[in-house]
This record gives sequence, C-alpha cells and structure tokens, in this order.
Amino acid sequence: MRKIFINKILKSNITIIFLWAIFLITVFVLYFSYPQFFAVESIVGFIKNYSDYILPVYIFIFLLRSVTLIPNTPFVIVGTILFPDSPYLVLFISIGCIVLSSLIIYFFSELLGFDKLLKNKYPTKMENIQNKLNSHYGLLFIILWAFFPFAPTDLVCYAAGTLRVNILLFLSGVIIGELPICYFYIFSFKYLVS
Repeated sequence: MRKIFINKILKSNITIIFLWAIFLITVFVLYFSYPQFFAVESIVGFIKNYSDYILPVYIFIFLLRSVTLIPNTPFVIVGTILFPDSPYLVLFISIGCIVLSSLIIYFFSELLGFDKLLKNKYPTKMENIQNKLNSHYGLLFIILWAFFPFAPTDLVCYAAGTLRVNILLFLSGVIIGELPICYFYIFSFKYLVS
C-alpha cells in the first residue's frame, strides 16, 4: 500500500515538472521571440484592459511571475505606473507579492525534487551552502542576495527551499533585502515621472 502511494507521488511530481518545463520553455520562447510583450508598457496595457479588476489582475500577474523566473523589477515599476498616486500601496503589494512568490518557490523546490537532485549531485557544495545559510551570517547572506539587483531573488528562494532553511529566517531576509530596493524603484520612478 505504501509503495503504491509513493509511486503515485513520484508520478505526480514528474507530471508537475514536465508541465512546468513546458510552461517555462513557452515563456522563454515568447520572451525572446516577442520581447515587446514583456516590456513594462505592454504589461501595463494588458492590465488596463481589465480596468474593473485592475488590482486583482496586477496581483495575480505579479504572483504568476514567480514560476516564470522573470525578475520582480518590471512588476514593481508596472505598479508605479498603474497606481501613480499610491506609492505606499504599490510598496505594500510589491513586498506582499514578493513574500508570497518566495514562499511558492520555497515549497515548489521540494515538490519538483530539486532538494534530492541537488543534494545527490553536489553533496559537498550543498552542505557548504546549507552551513552558510544556517550560520549566524545566514540572514545577512539572504538579505544581501535579495537586495542586490542583479542577483535573482528566486535563486535564493530555491536554495532555501531545497536546503530547508528556517522559513522565518528566510522570509525575514527576503523582506529586509527587498524592501529598500522596492522603495527605491517606486519612489525614484515616481520622481522621474512627476
């Protein structure tokens, strides 16, 4: 009975990985074939088509971004364009969506089997990263990674999920790292547009 249950879980993980891979490949092909669709102006235009549901559509698209590995920055700027008179609302939504996206990725990494794959393929490296993330400097490592604009926050989310880093430590690091950079994007963009 237990063996049948385990086989069903493994088959469902393979199906999920397969569907996710097809989705990612489709997004990447579209991204490189039609980059204009992923430009800030295009995203704003698309969301404005749903003027009665603009806030839920914006939040949904921001959250959907987490499974596509597209950076947060364009969506923060999109929020600034959509809600120019509400920068703190945009900041709140941005941080909230980043936290939810981070949680999705954190738990998604185990569902996709990245934990076993990476630990089996790179046992020494994964142990070193795990020791760093779980050390006294783990929070600082996550904060710096989340803060640095050219390092995808999603990667630290996958690593933290794979290594089962303390979730409160992980989320604290993401929030502390992302908050100043989102604040900077929102208010500098608002200043430039005004």
